[in-house]
Order: sequence, then C-alpha cells, then structure tokens
Amino acid sequence: MIFLENNEIELFFDSGTGALTGLRNKLTGWQVIRQPKLAGGLRMLVPIERHRNNRVLPEKQALTSAERIDGNALRLTWEGLMGDKSGILDIDAELTIRLAGDAVSFDLMLRNGSPYRIEEVWMPYLGGLREPRGGNPLRSLSVTMVGGFKEVELGPNMTNQIGYWGSDYPGFLTTSPDNGSILPFVLLQAESEGIYIGQHSNHPSVVSFLHEFKPGYADSLHNRIADSDEIGGKPAGFTVSAIRLPFVEAGETVTLPPMVLRMYAGSWHEGIQTYASWRSSDAEQYLRPSWVSGIDAWMTLHVDSPEGCDRYTLDDIITVAREAKVNGVGVLQLIGWTRGGQDGDEPYQDVNPLLGSHEQFREMIRVIEQDVGIRVLLMCKFKWADRTTLGFREELQPLTMKDMYGDDVYFQGYAYQTVVQQLNGAGRRTGAMLCHSSASLRDIAKREFAKILELGSSGMLYDELTSDDRLLCFSGAHGHRYGACNSAGSVELAREFRAMAIEANPQYLMAGEGPNDYLTPFYGVNYVRTNDGWSGWEKSHTPAWKFMDPDMMMATCLTGWDDREMVHQCIAYGYVLNYEPYNFKGRLSDIPDTVAYGQAANELRRSLREYLWEGIFRDTIGLQIERLQGEGELLSTVFVHRGNGKRAIVLGNQSKEYLRVRVGLDAVNDGEPCRTFDRYMLQQAGGAESNGVETLSPRTFMVLVER
Repeated sequence: MIFLENNEIELFFDSGTGALTGLRNKLTGWQVIRQPKLAGGLRMLVPIERHRNNRVLPEKQALTSAERIDGNALRLTWEGLMGDKSGILDIDAELTIRLAGDAVSFDLMLRNGSPYRIEEVWMPYLGGLREPRGGNPLRSLSVTMVGGFKEVELGPNMTNQIGYWGSDYPGFLTTSPDNGSILPFVLLQAESEGIYIGQHSNHPSVVSFLHEFKPGYADSLHNRIADSDEIGGKPAGFTVSAIRLPFVEAGETVTLPPMVLRMYAGSWHEGIQTYASWRSSDAEQYLRPSWVSGIDAWMTLHVDSPEGCDRYTLDDIITVAREAKVNGVGVLQLIGWTRGGQDGDEPYQDVNPLLGSHEQFREMIRVIEQDVGIRVLLMCKFKWADRTTLGFREELQPLTMKDMYGDDVYFQGYAYQTVVQQLNGAGRRTGAMLCHSSASLRDIAKREFAKILELGSSGMLYDELTSDDRLLCFSGAHGHRYGACNSAGSVELAREFRAMAIEANPQYLMAGEGPNDYLTPFYGVNYVRTNDGWSGWEKSHTPAWKFMDPDMMMATCLTGWDDREMVHQCIAYGYVLNYEPYNFKGRLSDIPDTVAYGQAANELRRSLREYLWEGIFRDTIGLQIERLQGEGELLSTVFVHRGNGKRAIVLGNQSKEYLRVRVGLDAVNDGEPCRTFDRYMLQQAGGAESNGVETLSPRTFMVLVER
C-alpha cells in the first residue's frame, strides 16, 4: 500500500495497480471510498482495428514505480499500459499527485509510442465512494447556463440518464462546456461537507464527469440502489470519474491540464469558492461599456419568425420603444430582425426585407437610441447554419462541424407557432453546427458581424453561445487537430469580434445567452431564463454563478401577467429585469401589473444602489433567519457595500400567506452580531428602524440595511 497524507487529507494507493483505494477527510473523518474493491485508477480508451472499445482498465495495469517527490507529493509511473483487447501498448503514463491543504492535484503526462490514438483519459477515477455514514445521499451539482445548479442525487432512487442500452450500470454524465455545465467542475455535496473536482485550465477543452452505481439497481422497479457495500456477492458503491478527450496521436507526448480535488467543510458556497479563487487569479476583464451599469430593466421584442409572422413594422417598433422608455426600460432587444426571421437563414445577418432596407432599419435604430433614448441590442447567432438557407451548400457546408465519419453535425432546430413546424421532420428548419476552430468560418462570421456593426446599435446579443453538447469537430480540412473543442474556436471568434466592436464603437456591448466560463469576459451580460421548468436542471433557481462572481451581470425574463415573484428574484439576486410579454412577442402595455410592480421595485433598488446593484452579492452567507409565523416560500439574500462594508438583506415573500421572521447577521471579525436595521419598503420614503422582527405581507419584499 502506498499512502500520501497531510494534516487534512489521507490517500491510499494500491502498490500493484496504482488504484486509489482510500480517500479520507482527516478533519471530519469522512472515508469517501467505502468499498475499496471498486477502487479506480488510470483508465483510457485506445481504439484499435475492429475494437473501438479497447479499454485500458485500472485493475489490469502494473505500476512501474512510485516515487515520493517530497512530503506532499507522489509520482506514479506506468510503462506499457495494458488494453483489454489489444494487450500491451507502447504507452507510458506519469501521474504526479500533490497535496496542498485540503486539496489534491492530479497532473498526468502521456507518451504515446503506439500506432493508435488515445481518445479518453479517466483521472481522477474515484471508485466505491459513498456519503458520510448515517448521512443523506450526496448531491452532484454543476453550474448551468442560467447560473444555477443542475442537481442529481446519488441515491437512493437514481434514474439512469445514459440509457440502459448505452451503459452497464445506472448513471449520468455531466459534460463541460455545455448548457448543463458551463464551468468545468462538479461538487459532490453532503449535508455539511463536500468534494470539489475540477479542471483548472485557461484554455477550453472538454471534461466529463461520469457518475455510476455498481453493480446495478437492487430494485429496478423503483430505481433503488443498494444501501450496503455489497449485494449479490458483488461490491457495491458509486464511481465518479473525470474524463478528458485529448485525442493523443501516435508519437505525441501530452500533459493534460491539472485536475483538482478538494475536500471542503460547509455548503456549496465553500465548494464553489475553490474554482472562484483559482479563476480570479488569471481572469480576463469583462468587455462591458460604462453605460451598461446604469440600466436595470430591458425589454425583448420578437419581430419575425421563420414562418413569416411579420409582427411589427419599423414604426411599430419605435412605438414599442417609446412605451418601454416611459416604463423605466433602458434596453430594447430585437429578435428576428434578420432575413428569414428568428433562427431562419442563420448565420447571415442581412436586414429582414419584410421590415425594409438596411438604411431604413439603421434610421429606426437612430430614432430609438437618440430621440426615444433607449439602447438597442440586436440578437444574432453564429453557432449553427440553417440548412435551408441560400448559400448553405456552397459556402457553409464545407465549414460545418464534422463527426468521426465525416458527416455534418446536425441538431433538430426550432419550431414557431405552426403545428407543421412543431412536428419533427415536417416543416422545421434543421441546423448544422459551424466549426469555430476553422479560420475560414470565422472570416465569414466576421463579415456578417460587420453588417450588424454598420447598423449603429449600442450592442448585440449572441444567442446560444454554449455548444449544447455538440462540442468536437473531426474534420481534416479545417486546419485544426482531430477532435478539436469548438469552444476554443468560439473564444478566438470572441476575441476577433471584440477587436471589431472596439474599433467601431468603444462603448459597444457584446452580450450573450449562457456564455461558458471562457466566453464571459467577452460577452459582458448573460441573458437567461431563471424560471424555466423545461430544462429539468433545478426545482428552484440557485444563484450559484452570481455568488461565485458578483461582477457577473445577468438579465432574466419576466413573462407573467402579475410576475411579482420574478421581480423579487431579480432584486434579491441583482439581476436585470427583462420584460417578455407573450414570450417576447408582445408590448409592455400587455402586462401592466408586472411592469408597474417591476418599476416600483427598481425605484427602491436604485435608492439603495450601492448595496443592491453595486454591492457584493453573498447569497445567504452570514444571514440568520428564524421563522415565527407561516410556512410559505421565503427568498432571502445578503449584499455587502463595497465601501463601508455594511450589509443589506433582501426578504421576499414568494407565497400568498403572511410570513413573520426574526432576522440577524453574523458578526464580522470580532464584532457583535447585527440585530438592528433600517427597513425599506415599496412606496415608502426613507427607512424606518427595525429590530429584525418583521412581518411580510403576501407577495411583497423589503430590504433591511444594518445600522
């Protein structure tokens, strides 16, 4: 047995195979690997002739050497790795494991002397893990494009999300960068502690986290896993693996980006801080013009769809903008203004001829921006091509992403209004993903972006920024390596767009829908829907990304006719209110109750701007709440003033009953806990003294500022 430990973590490795047989948090006593018979080590996929699934399995490897570098580091070496179909391969691996406090890093170097390509590399590979004894099941958390958590419980009833035909064991896969995981890490959260596993790299690459339960369900009718460490004579437990896809060619030596595992105490707030601390050390600054910080309300308007609904004329749009201005809106985002309507004729950015000419559309933007006084954002996208558009075959198809078999990488496309489009395979315009790693494709995108810049708007909003699991391109004609990560090309395109935008207008805003972590510095506002139920990611929105990065600016959508609860969410989390009546197809006059409440809420937020808009968002850190009356949903968050350090609490009653609470704030440094506040409410001048015991009327909110 080989061990590595410090005062906080203890690791044990099998001296024969190098598999990780023990992982313990010495401060809490949590032995993560409860079933060492499922211990995981170094695993790979190295396809050979007739056997794509030629696996390099941990239990079949022979460790060549184990060298202690210093008191906190260990180097494991394997020479001549064994494939289960190929036999011994001329592939060597060197793994350096280093402890630093409550974290351990895994740095892996591969030398491929074989004639085959290394596709998958699994490291770290935790096998036989369980929650702390006597505790509730672990939850796997990953940050989604809307800034909240995708959450999956590891037992007792875990649905197989991979598909029974595609896996030997029930499990699920979390892949980054993808809509469901735009940051390259997962948290395995227990009740009062957890494990962070993340890739730390400044360059986008695909990392997946495979969660499985072995040997399988105890009760398949209810998807129930075994609660013991053995069942039917087989070892039982979870495996969680970090899997990279480096596509190491024959003759290459490659060092993979480091993977970091941290065993932390506390809630997800502490776990996510692991990535935040690393990220802030080398993060690029946001491209966000100064005018953006003054705007806390948007409106989005759908002009046309690929079905030719032709909703608004240029004069109509100006009228909508005037109405929005009166109601406190500072940005009007236009969708479907291009040829073919929304999602039609992508990625071409010519003005929709149903609206008028390029010059007429430009004049409309001038009137809205200069005469009406609202900024205009033009929605666009360069992620995929409409396969029905003119120019697809001749210009775009050679530059689409290709799969391993040389075919275009397709996706279903979207449907608008008509039943014929809603039917799969009928009238829907399917798309083909565009390869951003191709310089030729980026040249076309820049040509089309130049058309947007010529229109003179204050900015653009790039729809569908994250790749949505179509991540890799295998074309041999695009000038990139085999299996290139498309997000890496998207970052290059963002740099080129930024240079063009700054040259045209230094105050130009580039915003985007769900940018992954590598794209956020370029697209300075994240346009999201934090009330979506269709995604299945979260039952209620958790502001994880905003907590990790308080400077992140997010605009979320209000579509309800009396949408007080979404207004509360925006105030409590520091989000921009984005009005979208009739799912962004109507006018503000369609939802007067929502607009009136939103305007009143924003007036209160503006009066406390240094806290609620410019302060540091802390979610619930330091907040003490005792319920005295009512069981309804309560929204509560904390902001910290960047200057004086004082804190403000937002309390939102999301229910139809009265709630009575006692509120306090933990002491800062060696001070006393805070129990006295100034209370601020809608349509009340100034603040009133509060002792922290408050009654919230149904569907209202208040702000308490510590004295």
